[in-house]
Amino acid sequence: MYMTEYLIKRIAEELKKHYRDHVCKKLIYPWDQTGKWMEFDKIYIPVTIDRDVGAGAKPIKESLESYEELFKIEEDKGHKRFLLVGDPGQGKSSFCAKVAHDWCVETTLENIQLLFIIDLAKVDKDTLIEDAICEHLLSDIDIEPTKLREVIKHLKQSIFFIFDGLDEAPGLMSSKVENKGGDGNRVTDVMKDQKLKDCRVLVTTRPWGEKEMKDIPGYKRLELKKMTRENVKKYVETFFGQDSETKSLGDSLVKFIDENKLTLDTSTPLIVLLVIYYWFETGGSSRIPVQLRILYDNIISIMYKKQPQHIFTK
Repeated sequence: MYMTEYLIKRIAEELKKHYRDHVCKKLIYPWDQTGKWMEFDKIYIPVTIDRDVGAGAKPIKESLESYEELFKIEEDKGHKRFLLVGDPGQGKSSFCAKVAHDWCVETTLENIQLLFIIDLAKVDKDTLIEDAICEHLLSDIDIEPTKLREVIKHLKQSIFFIFDGLDEAPGLMSSKVENKGGDGNRVTDVMKDQKLKDCRVLVTTRPWGEKEMKDIPGYKRLELKKMTRENVKKYVETFFGQDSETKSLGDSLVKFIDENKLTLDTSTPLIVLLVIYYWFETGGSSRIPVQLRILYDNIISIMYKKQPQHIFTK
């Protein structure tokens, strides 16, 4: 028992180190690999989540501002499996990073001892979950997949699996590979509720990946809502911070938004970030293009002038 508890503690420490180094620290501008990094909690804006209430073809949607509240409500009803749907750039992976951050600093998820975030683009229909974790999350410690399997089996209800990006693994869930039992836990078997049924599970996907889950019962559907104008303004204010020089730029962009001069669709965080980047790099002196295509072209031109050797290279 002592060895198991020691191993659990060591795994948790390594997971938190991995999340702090690779998940909870973000490039300020994801498309600019030469740019600066920022702590995730400094730029994260809480998203609103719609949950389906009731049954039928068109269930009623209820909006919640807190994922902690959401999980508590659903778990009180016996729900442990969730499907989070959102458009590209809507914040699904950022939501996963927020959960990881909160788990690392122990502000929530107190009953979760181990949180595993699996990138579904890196697995296939035959991948064992313990192999994926050892390879991608725990590569810096010497632990055998069989030993990790024992730990997961020991903890059961204190495990939270997040499977991010189902849309990036087409056909993964529609595979007809037979579940032959055995000791290994395939990723797909866990997602299909055939293995590790007591664990909490969250799957994220873009809308077109949702069909992969249509024949799998037991999942509570959640949907990320689009950003409101107030969300956008708060994002801008948070991003530019309180530094006198950058704050004035942020204030001018907020004023630009208030005066209804921003005609682009800024309902997704990624588009808002593009607008912020353009505004910052031009010092707020240029009008923001009315078409997204033109904004893309202008940003590529800015990046090329700043770091030409990093553009259009492998």
